Amino acid sequence: MLPLVNHSHHSAAVKTVYVVEPDDSERQRLQSVLAPTFRNIRTFDNAESFLAQRGSIQQDCLITSAVLPGMSVLELIGWLKNEGMPIPVIVLGEDTEMPLTVNIMRAGAADFIERPFTDRRLRQAVRTAMR
Repeated sequence: MLPLVNHSHHSAAVKTVYVVEPDDSERQRLQSVLAPTFRNIRTFDNAESFLAQRGSIQQDCLITSAVLPGMSVLELIGWLKNEGMPIPVIVLGEDTEMPLTVNIMRAGAADFIERPFTDRRLRQAVRTAMR
């Protein structure tokens, strides 16, 4: 009989984290923060380019800025829900965006993280969302 092996700490390494962030330097920072923990990271500068990949989107985790060019974060969350894609969404934003924050959480986001945030806080939020 083969011994049971706990792969739970490895499971996050094979999942995909999608990042939608319009700011180049912030997108690179997010990728470098996530890379040691999550092997598959795909980045996009807007919601439309993310959704253009929808055929290959796995429902692992999406991190997005609260403020996006083009399609808004609320429209993005609504679109994903309407298309039956229950991907957990973590939204990054400013604490001054309280009405937006409330609407984002009501729309079904998994988490809202205020900027500035610690690397540890972000990685923990992704781990929790992927459970």
